Amino acid sequence: MFETISRDCIARVGKWTIKDKSVTTPNMLFIDTERIKPIEDADLLLSDHKTDSDKIQFIDNHSFWMQKEKNDAASKDFKQSITYPNICSSLQKESIEQYKYDAELFFISQGNYELLADEIKRTKMKPDVYVLGNSMKLLNNPKEFVRTVLKLRELIGYQKLVYTPGLGLPNHLAVLTYCGVDLFDSVPLIINARKRNFLTENGPHNIEDLEEHMCRCPACSPVKNKPLEFSTILNHNYYAALNEISNIRNAIHNERLRELVENRATSDPKMMAILRAMDAFHYDFQETHSPIYRPRFLAISRESLNNPEVVRFQKRLEERYKKPKSAKILLLLPCSAKKPYSVSRSHTMFRNAVQECGNPNIVHEVIITSPLGIVPRELELFYPAQHYDIPVIGVWDDMEKRVVAENLRYLIEHNKYDAVVAHLSNELEIVKTVVGDCIVTSNGEPTSTESLTKLKNTLEEMVKDYAKVSKATRAFEDLENFAVFQFGNAGRALVADTKMKRRFPNISIQKGECIIGTINGERGQILPTLEGGKILAKENAYIVEIEDFIPKGNVFAVGVDRASPEIRVGDEVVIVHSNEVRGVGRAFMSGREMAESDRGAAVQVRQHIKSA
Repeated sequence: MFETISRDCIARVGKWTIKDKSVTTPNMLFIDTERIKPIEDADLLLSDHKTDSDKIQFIDNHSFWMQKEKNDAASKDFKQSITYPNICSSLQKESIEQYKYDAELFFISQGNYELLADEIKRTKMKPDVYVLGNSMKLLNNPKEFVRTVLKLRELIGYQKLVYTPGLGLPNHLAVLTYCGVDLFDSVPLIINARKRNFLTENGPHNIEDLEEHMCRCPACSPVKNKPLEFSTILNHNYYAALNEISNIRNAIHNERLRELVENRATSDPKMMAILRAMDAFHYDFQETHSPIYRPRFLAISRESLNNPEVVRFQKRLEERYKKPKSAKILLLLPCSAKKPYSVSRSHTMFRNAVQECGNPNIVHEVIITSPLGIVPRELELFYPAQHYDIPVIGVWDDMEKRVVAENLRYLIEHNKYDAVVAHLSNELEIVKTVVGDCIVTSNGEPTSTESLTKLKNTLEEMVKDYAKVSKATRAFEDLENFAVFQFGNAGRALVADTKMKRRFPNISIQKGECIIGTINGERGQILPTLEGGKILAKENAYIVEIEDFIPKGNVFAVGVDRASPEIRVGDEVVIVHSNEVRGVGRAFMSGREMAESDRGAAVQVRQHIKSA
């Protein structure tokens, strides 16, 4: 039985229970033979014989560690020249009882994308683990590896484990976990120890190339400044792998796995190819599992520009966003280090200049930034607009320029503005490739007195011939844009005929005397009340249909009958039974995972009815 403890995108930390034993995943199977022994910290064993260990064991009677006869049929599946456990081959037999211990595994013999479904349908087993038998071969084609692993995950769902035998180098583990792999083994650790390769999270180092000892793990500390034997190198490699698994689990718990993955991918071209294949060809799959909010987002590399959460923001600008109806003049502004932009010193100056122009509510402020491209002012709270941080040196690379140009071009082509004003610094070069005849109000220093005065005077001259737009009118248009960005067209119904109270960024949304939701400034989301939930339910949006009970605390997946497919982790959802709204809360799973799972918390309930 497997239950997710925490998740980050496709990866998860889980509790895997077999009989009366439990282990945490992701994890590693350690080879246990007469010659090769695991370290005490190993949780899972892979052996050619049943041992007296009280740990979870995988047994294979047809292992290549054993002496093979020439006519042994099992040996024909693999080359005997490699030291590799044949556990998968043995599990192809109709009766597998003599080959399994503690858990059932199902072997995907080919690992071929087109054959996966047929192989999985053919088994009558209900295995805990699906073993991708030719993982080592697949890894030589990163694009095919990604496609196969994601297809496997799609076919088996979210409550089964994926094991890739022969893979387990420390610098590979984060990227492979990000793809959805749960179990690895110690085979590559042993092979590299034989080659006298000292493994780290940044890749292998041959002992002969090291000027000084670089580790203080339990294996290395006692032998500092002494020649390293095979056993010492092997145990070091074991600890390096387990340490990296701990790093990965912590990253998942803290919702920081992507940052770790981008770091580790630089250690191996294959890992970088896997990450790029994930982003280039499997955005939809990744986006389904990517949270709608996380406390912090570090855009630390060029790969961050292709992060599914960045791309989702940009796609929503295309699919869900239209400029405020009252806006006639587009004002382009630089970003700020402090978020949300409005509370920064520079943007306070910009906003003051806009407010003093005489008719500020026809001016639409849009921020130019990397990695998001553009951020309309009314969306500056929405993740990841106020949650990202990037290294800034005042120089834009070609990829960043392309992202900004594409997003700005789409905004201008699909929204009619009478004029474009650019109050920018080095971003001006990018903007001019899209808007050649924009009005420039900055002398290169947007916060200088001269630039701010020119901005105010320019806007003052431009807005004087337009009819005045009230603050309330523009505030409602901004709110409607925000709601639609979050909930799609249902957001328009949610905020229809409402007014706002309290001050930015924490805002109460009222319809008559009834509060239908609040904007949480930290999360950057509208949190519907029960009354707001009723409106969304009528629109059949972000619905979690449950069995007949009053939702309190958490709703677990076993109690979910149906969930809207648009739900992502972190979304605000409406909990319904037989068309009755019984609660509102925050999703712990995507809608698809809720519908397919029978274990784990699906929704954290924020409000619920008292009785049915």
